[in-house]
Amino acid sequence: MEIPILSDLTLILGIAVMVILVLHRIKLPTIIGFLISGIICGPYALHLINSEAEVETLSEIGIVMLLFTIGLEFSVSGLVKIRRAIFIGGLLQLVLTIGAFTALSYYFSYDYLPIALFLGFVFSLSSSAIVLKLLQNNGDIKRDHGKVILAILISQDIAVVPMMLTFPLLMGMAEDLMTEILVLAGKIVGVFIFIVVSMKFIIPHLLYQIAKTKSKDLFIVGIMVLCFAIAWVTSKAGLSLALGAFLAGLMISESKYGYEAAGIILPFKEIFTSIFFVSIGMMMDLNFLWHNLLYVLLFTVLTMFIKALIGGIAAAALRKPLKTVLLTAINICQIGEFSFVLMNSGSEFGLLPIEIHQYLLAVAILTMAITPVLMTFDQKICNGIIKILPVSKRMKVKLFGVPAKNSAYNVEELKDHIVIIGYGLAGQSLAHCALASQIPYVIIELNPKTVEEAAKAGIPIIYGDACTEEVLHHANIDKAKVAVITTIATTKAAEITYHLRRFNENLQIIARTKQVEEMDNLRRHGADNIIVDELESKLEAIMMVMSIYNVPKEHINEYTSAVRDLIS
Repeated sequence: MEIPILSDLTLILGIAVMVILVLHRIKLPTIIGFLISGIICGPYALHLINSEAEVETLSEIGIVMLLFTIGLEFSVSGLVKIRRAIFIGGLLQLVLTIGAFTALSYYFSYDYLPIALFLGFVFSLSSSAIVLKLLQNNGDIKRDHGKVILAILISQDIAVVPMMLTFPLLMGMAEDLMTEILVLAGKIVGVFIFIVVSMKFIIPHLLYQIAKTKSKDLFIVGIMVLCFAIAWVTSKAGLSLALGAFLAGLMISESKYGYEAAGIILPFKEIFTSIFFVSIGMMMDLNFLWHNLLYVLLFTVLTMFIKALIGGIAAAALRKPLKTVLLTAINICQIGEFSFVLMNSGSEFGLLPIEIHQYLLAVAILTMAITPVLMTFDQKICNGIIKILPVSKRMKVKLFGVPAKNSAYNVEELKDHIVIIGYGLAGQSLAHCALASQIPYVIIELNPKTVEEAAKAGIPIIYGDACTEEVLHHANIDKAKVAVITTIATTKAAEITYHLRRFNENLQIIARTKQVEEMDNLRRHGADNIIVDELESKLEAIMMVMSIYNVPKEHINEYTSAVRDLIS
């Protein structure tokens, strides 16, 4: 039996691979490749796709996956720290952007306030999917400008619901709007209570019980169920699926299992978000774009300039350094994926004139396509602005801020540190020596009870499998100097070694194993030094016996060295 969606996905991803390979040679981001692939496959170009509705459904799942992993990156305490940015910066950006584009639409296009205000809503939103993905990839999500951008995007996601509630009011169709608002407010309060109770009592206990089984399959299923269940509950309350997924990730991040969960979700998220960008590209009408290219480009430049200016004002209102203001402006200047949701809903209420629908689509897609390029070079753009500023070097340093010093136990900023895999007796001894010698370190451990106890004691420890990319990424493996596999209980020492070497070619890897037979396999996968318990225990016994018979120490050392050389 033929499955249309399967052939369509194969075609989409096959074309995407070829396009991205070409773009990779000229060092353009993969997101542009997915957008171009969507344009090629879409109904306005080669029309190669038959199951467009199914592709759009998969793209929506991609947004859910993306926002879920973003939630995993943060904690409630982290969001509390940026609450000022959410309520001041985010709200200011929304109000100013809606006001600016409403005024432009009213005076230069439609002198009908409901349509002008609707267009203000559409232009006010930025792309969480693109911006947060690139911030994650660049490692900027937890930097100063990353936090400001996240706050603005969260404010926008929250604002989507009240925006959509105003559509009946704008067209005079709401029968009892106040009742609808009160019902929604009640649902939101209910969701908030559900989140607090789940985060404090239900989820940590549930994940602890799942982790205790040491079944990766069960852990994967449990995480996926939590993600979609919480997203579904919040969507039923009138909030967006994406916001619900973000909250789900946030709730799980409060437990000790967030990084392991992120590592598991990552492969699924990448494929679905890729399909999302393809589905956006499929909406582009190339014939319309060609015949109206000048106007589309003009509107695109104007849109990005206005949004960048207002985004910078929002960051400046938070009294951020000028560099943070500029980076925020550059990163926030596109139209977002939720704008398409508003456009679809607005069409149903007669708020979106047919003649400007393709203009909006074209401008939105172009801003999305340009954004990855801008974000790739945002630091260079800032440096260029620094050079042309007519102020002294001292003033430039003051305006652009000074980076904070590294903290030895701030895991995200560790470098030249030890990654200790396993926190048994050997791992504990190594950690104690590292602490006494003031050498920074971080531990990766898969026993949830051990992680919980160590974390309470203030020890830098991560729950997760050392074969998981997200766990190693959080341990800053690319900046580590030494990694030590201290446990012999695992049968995955070679696999762990392979992943360690894959992410850091210069890493010194010390692996501990039980038997001599495993040495070759560990060397083949990248281990620099290997400690064999079977060999060391034999040599220790030989050294003790020889010492009893007063054999000179230098002779004992020569003999043990010869044995090691023979075996290795």
